Amino acid sequence: MPSNPKKVNQDGYVAKINIGSEKDVSIYSVCDGHGTFGHLVSNYIVDNMGDVFLKHNKAKQDVKLTIYKTFQELNKELGKTGINTDFSGTTSISAFLVKDFLYVSNIGDSRAVMGIKSKNKWETVELSRDHKPELASEAKRILNFGGRIQPSRDQFGNFVGPQRVWLGTQNIPGLAMTRSIGDEVAGTVGVIWEPEIYQDRLTADNKFIVIASDGVWEFIDSEECVRMIAPFYEKKSVEQASDYFMQQTLHRWVQIEDGSRDDITFIIVFLNVTE
Repeated sequence: MPSNPKKVNQDGYVAKINIGSEKDVSIYSVCDGHGTFGHLVSNYIVDNMGDVFLKHNKAKQDVKLTIYKTFQELNKELGKTGINTDFSGTTSISAFLVKDFLYVSNIGDSRAVMGIKSKNKWETVELSRDHKPELASEAKRILNFGGRIQPSRDQFGNFVGPQRVWLGTQNIPGLAMTRSIGDEVAGTVGVIWEPEIYQDRLTADNKFIVIASDGVWEFIDSEECVRMIAPFYEKKSVEQASDYFMQQTLHRWVQIEDGSRDDITFIIVFLNVTE
């Protein structure tokens, strides 16, 4: 729980730059584990993502298909590890830079955003959408699989907190997202591992990417994120950008949640695209 100082940090990350036979692939990913064994799940995914992607990328097939096959294999092989994933799993927000193209895959409620500067004006582009029960298309799948969507209840029977996914007739698992790697019980009611994938060719207007777990997005929205990072991009200081962004994220948790906080992991990538 966020307020437990002894809680294991269940986030993991990937930062592999200029890999592959032609050194033309970079992978950045944040995985946010949840459940008793969530840290084991997220660690397994980050430890194996790069190698599995390169294995499938050797065929030089469509990159979106390569990404899909990567997560398909990771999810399948996770089931052979002995990690108990009945009620444990992980999100994954990943950016794959392949030559001059950007591919962002998302599973769960972590998020990726891009800062764009055009004609001296900064703009924010969300590169993923949060897979939560509030999303109509996601909710439809859960309900079609016989699941139930509603918040948790407090000791007096009142609804509290965000919408969650439950089995039709049992108060389990109470997952606050609709896509996840692992989470076998939730998978019986339509929680899926399959990523949504964004694709675009990078241009000189594309300045930086931020990918982060939901501990960041709890109190900082996408546009504010870009406003925070943009001045440091102008100074070409990704280290200062990271320090400031972490300070601001922690400050929000202290200010709003009285010291308790969720796991916080993010990656900031300054792009260097020339026309």
